Amino acid sequence: MVDAQALTVTDDIHLTVFAAVARHAAAWPSIPILICAAPPHLTAALTRLGIDRHVTLCASPHEGRIRAARRPLPARIRNRYPPTVGTVGAARHLVDQVCRTWGLRRLAPVAGLVVTELVSNAVRHAGTPIDLAVTRTSRYVHLAVQDYTSRLARLIGPSAEHEPGGRGLLIVEAFTNCWGCTPTRDGKVTWATLPTR
Repeated sequence: MVDAQALTVTDDIHLTVFAAVARHAAAWPSIPILICAAPPHLTAALTRLGIDRHVTLCASPHEGRIRAARRPLPARIRNRYPPTVGTVGAARHLVDQVCRTWGLRRLAPVAGLVVTELVSNAVRHAGTPIDLAVTRTSRYVHLAVQDYTSRLARLIGPSAEHEPGGRGLLIVEAFTNCWGCTPTRDGKVTWATLPTR
């Protein structure tokens, strides 16, 4: 939520930052942007530039809180796994079943490949319990793998062309809309986003 009561803008083009932020936030974990209490001239500019298609305009912060609370939560499936080799296949099977249940059969192979790489990394490098969350919004499927070590996932690739391993995050980057690794208080979440269309 952005309280825009005291916002001053020298040029309307600067307002396009809200559309860019909204597009980025929609990718993961599907966070809406609400602009509250904007003065009439800013509301008019946001509408004229078409930014109101990407953000929600609210008359006050109070209205913004009410609208945010009423927003339906996305469909989400969560499961916890031990850090064992069998976890990789179990996570891939869960993602395959969830995609098929949601009517996203064509997305299942790619989502399965991506979750295989994310979970494999957690099993190999973290050695802690692994929490998998699969979330669907109107435009994306988000895969999030949480482990309980603070060492962040990095895109480095193999040290030599014929060396096995080291390509997992290169595969994730190649097959997803975006991906990242976010630190948490007790570890990290490595996530990836795939468009549903």
